Amino acid sequence: KMLVDAVEKRYSRKENHLALLQNIFKQLEGFPHFYLKWIPEKENSGADQLARKGMNKKK
Repeated sequence: KMLVDAVEKRYSRKENHLALLQNIFKQLEGFPHFYLKWIPEKENSGADQLARKGMNKKK
């Protein structure tokens, strides 16, 4: 949700997120059509489980 909000507003209050946000916009220049939507985990439990599994692997 935080990422979707930051991309939609083109802003983040957190200094360490600003560079990441700029990188996102730079990457998106190559995509003429882009759509981002936040879906609550209870509505998309399969994707949520995969994301959590991937985050745990990095630790």
